[in-house]
Amino acid sequence: MSFLILKKEMKSFFQNPLTFLIAGVIALIAGWMFFNLLVNFANSIQGMDVDQRYNYDFLNAVIIKFFGNLNFLLLFLAPILSMKVIAEELNSGTINLLYTSKVTYFEILMNKYLSLLLQGIFFISFSLSYFFILGKADSLDYGIILTGYLGLILNFSLYLSIGLFASSLSKNLMISALICFCIIMFIWSLTLFSQMISNYMISTIVKYFSVIHHFEAITKGRIDLSTLCFYLSGIFLFTYLSSKSLKIRAQV
Repeated sequence: MSFLILKKEMKSFFQNPLTFLIAGVIALIAGWMFFNLLVNFANSIQGMDVDQRYNYDFLNAVIIKFFGNLNFLLLFLAPILSMKVIAEELNSGTINLLYTSKVTYFEILMNKYLSLLLQGIFFISFSLSYFFILGKADSLDYGIILTGYLGLILNFSLYLSIGLFASSLSKNLMISALICFCIIMFIWSLTLFSQMISNYMISTIVKYFSVIHHFEAITKGRIDLSTLCFYLSGIFLFTYLSSKSLKIRAQV
């Protein structure tokens, strides 16, 4: 598979001053969230008796909540990154050059998708500095930190596949971003819907399709085959739909 499109996308990404502005904003917001979690934890500890402090879980109070906050941040980052990846090509007409080249639909989509994923990992990587600042704190569980980042990458991979599909549907960047955001919000809200269903079997099925259900399991160190199948099948589904959308547009 040719990676020329990937190289072009990444070169454009790092040459854009807006990239580092967004990175700075994300680092600032994530740092503020992490700092507030640490302050709240410290304040809670100070209000406890000495013998109760050891029972207060730093892992759940700070680390897992921080990954949850980062995941919420990715909910907005994914539509912003992905909204122009195909829609801009459609709007400018440069997509026709790709259609007439020797590059297949699969290569176009995979190059675009990989570029988005690398961009997302670049933005997420800044949050690693917060754990380096904590150093060798006894309360740090590096296994949970590793699974937390795995959960973030899997979630973001799914969000971006949705964004890729949304971007292939419209030439309007804002409409593409809105479609992406709405689909992600829908799969977020399935956990809430599952709690409202009285039938256990239906409730379990609905919960399975909730991204929050799987993300929370991963951040707590529980990774199983059903969770991996959820993410891989979701990414495959939306990538397949994107391919179909591109083929339809090529025929018009």
